[in-house]
Parts: sequence; structure tokens; C-alpha cells
Amino acid sequence: DGGLLPIRRRPGQRLTSVLVLGSEAWRPTTAGGGSGHVAPASVRAPADALRERLPPPDFNVQGIVSAPSIWRFNARGTFDYVVYFAACTSAEASDRPSLALGSGKDAVLSLLSRVFGKRLIVVLATPGAVLTAPWAERTGAVVASFMPGEQYADAVADVLVGLREPGGRLPVTFPNADNELGWPREQYPGVNGRVLYAEGARFGYRWYDAEDVRPAFAFGHGLSYAGTCHYSDLQVDGANRTVGVTVSRGAAPEGWRAGGPPGVEVVQLYLRFPRTEGKALL
Repeated sequence: DGGLLPIRRRPGQRLTSVLVLGSEAWRPTTAGGGSGHVAPASVRAPADALRERLPPPDFNVQGIVSAPSIWRFNARGTFDYVVYFAACTSAEASDRPSLALGSGKDAVLSLLSRVFGKRLIVVLATPGAVLTAPWAERTGAVVASFMPGEQYADAVADVLVGLREPGGRLPVTFPNADNELGWPREQYPGVNGRVLYAEGARFGYRWYDAEDVRPAFAFGHGLSYAGTCHYSDLQVDGANRTVGVTVSRGAAPEGWRAGGPPGVEVVQLYLRFPRTEGKALL
């Protein structure tokens, strides 16, 4: 958000500096555990993929693994972009204890967001939704890769530098807090090995819509390098069960490469069940 991405040479600068942080930039998580684990044939470091796409003399890419070392880099404010790679994982037959990233990464992100502010780009590899408060609102961009597979490095590097469009949209809701829905223990995590499924259809984006609560990032959220898109001429044909809409694109943002891949807009249409009792659910 705010036009930080894609990473590009700054106008009037002879050299654009990029700092890459986090162990995941060199030893990335690409899959979950148990039946969710796939042994990759090979895994490339995202830091190496970025260096390949941001070569000298126009770019200076440096990398460090340990967060405490950031202070000596930031003291002079020398970096135009700071990219932090973070991840968490999960496996079958067990729940994540929290939607936090864990292992101290949330504290690191809170620190990084205060130090680097809108220069910070956070790249996440996670098995699902994560908590992003309070750091996300202070950063310049967040890229959600979920469980990205063995081609993670090249794929995410292409997105970061604008060679590929970040056309994906969130398939889940990112909440503001753990158990934001307020379920009792009988519903989650359960009592004496028994779980009560009393929520019906009121979960996920349906709960947020019904309760008029704004999540951290909504189901279907996602930004594009295509610029602002405008919708018009919505047409619903009940007889043929078709829906049509005209989508037009405004000016492409700075940094989007002329002649590069086309921008992507994901048209989303949400329907509501007929109203019976109370507010009808999406």
C-alpha cells in the first residue's frame, strides 16, 4: 500500500539500497508438517533471487539474519527498502497455539516497523491467517505467500520487483485478535475432547459482516500493480443466470514496467441469502 512496491530505482538516485532481513530469506519455509509436508527437490534462498533481479551498479542489496544487528544499519537511514522475511508453520493432528507468528517474530516485527516505518516490506509464509497488529499499519507493504512451495524464492522476487503481478486475493480473513468471534471453550478448543459446533454459518467473513466488525484484512483483500480499477454497467440476467460488469483501469502506478505483464483485477461478487430472521448472511 502507498506505492512502496514494486522495488525500483528511485528517481534522481544513482544507487538504490535494499536491506534483506530474517533467516527465512536464506532458509525459507515452503511447506507444512505431517501430510502437509512436501520434500522439495531444491530450495533457493529468496535473498539470492532478489540480488539476481536487483544487480549493481543501480542497486546495493545487503542482508543480515539477526534482528539486533539492524540498529547499526538504520542509524544513518541509508536504506530505501527493507525486506523482512518471516514464517510460521503447522501440522496435522495439532492446532496452532495462537494466530501469532510466534518464536519472537511478532516482537521483531513490532521493532522493525517502528525503526523503518513505511520503508519496511514484510513477506509472510504461513499456513493460514496470522495476527498483524500492531506492526502492519506501520509498514509500507505486506506480501502473503501462504505455503509457497519450492519455487518460492523466484516467485516472490518477481512480485517484489514488478516482473509479476500480485494477482492473488486472501482466501481467509485476517482477524484483529485471537478468538475475535468470542467463542466459549465449549466451541474452541473444546472441553473433555468434545467440541460444540454452535456457530452455524456465522464464522469467517460472514461473522464479520453480520456483526459489522472490520477485520485486520478482509476475505478477498489484495492490492494490484494495475492501478485503480473502475466498475460500471453491472448487469444481472436471472433467466440465463449470468452476471456482467465492465472493468476499466486508471493510470498504472509509478514503477510498473511498460510492456511488462498485464495488471490483474479479481472481480468479486457476494450474494446474500434471502432475509428470514435477523440479518441475512452473505
